[in-house]
Amino acid sequence: MTSLPTIFHVQYLRILAAMMVVLLHASHSYAVHLQGRGLSVFSDGQKGVDLFFVISGFIMTCMTAREGARPGDFFLRRLTRVAPPYWIVTAAVLALAILAPSIFHTMGLDAAHVAASFAFLPWTHPETGTALPLFQLGWSLNLELEFYLLFALVLAVLPARRVAAMVTIVAGLVAAGLIFRPGVAAFRVWTSPILFDFVLGMAVAVAFLGRMRLSRPAGLILLTAGSVALFMTPAPQTTYDLWRWLTAGVPAAVILLAAVILEKGGHVRRIGWLRLLGDASYAHYLCHYFAIGAVRAIWPLALADGRAGGIAFLAVAATMALAGSCMFHFFVEKPAVRLVRRSFDLAPRMQIKKQSLRPES
Repeated sequence: MTSLPTIFHVQYLRILAAMMVVLLHASHSYAVHLQGRGLSVFSDGQKGVDLFFVISGFIMTCMTAREGARPGDFFLRRLTRVAPPYWIVTAAVLALAILAPSIFHTMGLDAAHVAASFAFLPWTHPETGTALPLFQLGWSLNLELEFYLLFALVLAVLPARRVAAMVTIVAGLVAAGLIFRPGVAAFRVWTSPILFDFVLGMAVAVAFLGRMRLSRPAGLILLTAGSVALFMTPAPQTTYDLWRWLTAGVPAAVILLAAVILEKGGHVRRIGWLRLLGDASYAHYLCHYFAIGAVRAIWPLALADGRAGGIAFLAVAATMALAGSCMFHFFVEKPAVRLVRRSFDLAPRMQIKKQSLRPES
């Protein structure tokens, strides 16, 4: 398996996706938990997860397109990349739930649920009754790990046929979910239509690695159209909405397609600090709840309410989340991943040459 050279537009979109989720949760916290007035919940922020999923499908396809990758090695590398930071955050939530349960609005501890949370196994939450792990943002990581497992299976197929193979598998899972309506939480999650987001990202990767080209005006038009569609279509009503992949995943894929094809054509402005934030986007996703909670705890002392207070709350929460996530990325996430990979004796990945990402002749 290879490591991609930096694609700056992907990094920019990663931090955009993270910030969308932050604004969703911060605006919800202000409007609901602080009973703030004058600021609506940014419901479209949940589409940031769809953007993350599309990007994931894109990156995994690009990483495995130019040389053979063993399924077991691929899955182990992805697991050791995602799991250590998530386990650390989940352990922190568990400790807080035991030591200071009053800070949580919904927190019920059950041994099976806790174990399933660490194992990326969807399990019914003992208090909410939904398929949420102990650290509730982990619902998306349960789907991410499922995609990695499915992707490992299709690595046995020739690269040109992997998208078709994944479409077949995902369509079969979704159809089974719609037909049998499984009551078990794990099967409800594993047959979710949102899995099509990953497939869309794989399709974007095929176009990117192939002959597709766009002029700068055409790319900007496509980027604008995707952005308008992403924010003008209704926000998903549920996490596993049947048509979420169409109203959120497709626009996200259009945005990603325009962004990466523009960069392949040389139309990119390299912004170092945005690249850095993109690198820390996973940490941002994991840590922002803690930053929002900290700001929410002290906000009544600010005596700020209404729309202006809400905007100030969003700004402070986002700033604290960015700062905290960068610290977590450098001082916790990266060392933890290195330590775990060293214990598995995973050799460094070969770097893929930049010219391999140019259009095929």
